[in-house]
Amino acid sequence: MTPTPAGIVRRSTWVKSSGSMSVALSEDDASDVLRVHVHLYGRIVTVCCGLGTQRIRWLAQVAIARWDYEGSRGWFQLGVPVGPAVRIDGTELTFGMAIKDVLANDDHITFRTSLSPVTTGAL
Repeated sequence: MTPTPAGIVRRSTWVKSSGSMSVALSEDDASDVLRVHVHLYGRIVTVCCGLGTQRIRWLAQVAIARWDYEGSRGWFQLGVPVGPAVRIDGTELTFGMAIKDVLANDDHITFRTSLSPVTTGAL
């Protein structure tokens, strides 16, 4: 167990097969977990970002995949994230920024995609 500056104990497990670290969070870590709401074409996709060490591009890609909540293949209709992401207050965020550095828990953002969703229905 590793103590953190805030006194929270975090259990870490190394996963050697992939070379990445998996972090098991305790109940005390609940305040460290970030949740961001992404607005895309009339839907709000909520993404749990853990400690928020990922980049804004990761958040955008996850939101695109989850936009299609039936098949998790939203990129077929939306393509890839383009342009800056924009917080609800109008602040522009580049895709290279770390989530924890520019967003707070329950923040709302939006961004453009390379494709627009195809809607079907009567004209």
